[in-house]
Amino acid sequence: MKIAIFVLFLSSLAGSSEVLKVKGEVFRVKDGKREMLSEGAQVETNEMVCTGENSYAFLLLFDGSELEIKQSTCITLEETEERPSIFLFLGRIINRASKILGGVEKYEVHTMTAVAGVRGTAFSATASEDGGGVFEVDEGEIEIESDEGTSYSVKEGESVEISEEGGISRRKPFHSEEEWMEYLKKRRISDKKLMEFLRKLQNKRETIKEKLNEGLENLKRYIDDFEKISKEGGDLEKISFLIEMERRRVRRNFAIMNINFNTSSRIRERLSNRGIKVPEEIPFKVLEEAREKFRRIREDKIEVLRKARGIVKLSIAKKIWNSLPDEVKERIRKNYRRWKEIPPEKRALIIENWKRLRNMPPEKRREIIKNYKRFRKLPEPERRRIIEGYERWKNLPPEKKRKIIENYKKFNNLPPEKRKEILKKFKRREGRW
Repeated sequence: MKIAIFVLFLSSLAGSSEVLKVKGEVFRVKDGKREMLSEGAQVETNEMVCTGENSYAFLLLFDGSELEIKQSTCITLEETEERPSIFLFLGRIINRASKILGGVEKYEVHTMTAVAGVRGTAFSATASEDGGGVFEVDEGEIEIESDEGTSYSVKEGESVEISEEGGISRRKPFHSEEEWMEYLKKRRISDKKLMEFLRKLQNKRETIKEKLNEGLENLKRYIDDFEKISKEGGDLEKISFLIEMERRRVRRNFAIMNINFNTSSRIRERLSNRGIKVPEEIPFKVLEEAREKFRRIREDKIEVLRKARGIVKLSIAKKIWNSLPDEVKERIRKNYRRWKEIPPEKRALIIENWKRLRNMPPEKRREIIKNYKRFRKLPEPERRRIIEGYERWKNLPPEKKRKIIENYKKFNNLPPEKRKEILKKFKRREGRW
C-alpha cells in the first residue's frame, strides 16, 4: 500500500494554462491576429504568447507549475505526443515547477536547438535570435539534449550555454536582468544570416528523420522482447526501462522536429514581413509518416506500453521509498491512514479546496501557506481555540456575519492606540490574561 501512494503521487496531469498576472503589453497571436491577455484568461496549446518591452506575465501551467514570461519574450504551449511542452522562440522564461517525487519529467522546454526535460523545481531558460540559449538551475535538475545529439544534466546552481550549432558548455549564471538582456542584444543576427539559418534547418531534417526511424525500430524490437519474456520468463524490469528510454528518445526527436518546423515558420514570417523573398518550403513528409508509424505502434501495443511504464514507475517508487528515513516513512503511513479514515464526501471537499488553492494568484497562495505554517507552530490550545472560533463563524446567520465584518472594518480604521486599548479589554474579558 505504501508503494501505491508513491505511484499515485508520480502520476501526471495535463490541461490548459491560466494567466495569473500581467503587466504592460502581453498578448497572444491567434489566427495571425494579436489579442491582448488579461488575468484569468485561458491559454491553449499551439497559441503563441508574447510580452513587449518592460512587460511580463505569470502563467499557471497544466501541472500546477508557475511560468514567468520576462519582457520581449515569445513562447508557444505545444503538445508533443503524450505531454505538453513549452517552445521558447525568443527571450527568457523562469519556471517554478511543482515538486516531482523522484525527478520524473512532467513537461519539456524547447528552444531552436535544444530540448530540456523538466526535473527541477526552479530554473530559467533564455533563447537568442541566433538559435543559442542558456539554461540555469536554481533548484533540482534538468536534462538538456541538443539537436546535435549532445546531452547534459544541469544540476542545482549550474548553468549551461547552447551554441547556435547545438554544442553544450558550462557558463556562469546571469546575475541581473541587464546581463541577460545584453546577452540577447549581442546575439541578434542579420537577415542574411537568418536566410542561412533557414537553409540549415532544412538540411538538418534528414538527420532527424534517420534518428526517428532508428528509434521506432528499436522500440518495436524492445516491445517484441517484452512479450517474449512475459511468456518465457526473464527480467521484465530491465526491458521495461529500455522501452521507456527508447519511447522517451522517440518523443524527444518528435519534439526536435517540431522545433525545426516551428522555427522555420517563424523565420519565414519575419523575413516576409520585411519584404524579403523567401524560398518555398521543401516538402518533407517524414514527420507525418513517423507520427503515423508511432500511432500504429501505440494502438497495437498499448497494453504492453502501459505494463512497461507501470513496472518502471513502481521500480522508481520502490527506490524512492527505500531511500527515505524511517521517520518519514512512518509519517507517510500515518497520513495515509488518516486520509483513508476521512469520509468520501469530506475527501472530495479537501480535493476541491486544494484545486481552489492551486488556481489562486501566487501572492494569495503564498500568504495562505505562510499563515498555515504559522498556525501549525501555535500551541495546541491556541490552535483549538482558532478552530472552534472558525466553526462558530461558519454557523452564524449571514446578517450576523455582515455585522461582524462591518465592525471589523471600523476597528481597522481606528487610531493604533485605540485599537490596542480595545484589544486589551477583549483579552481580559476572554480570560486570556
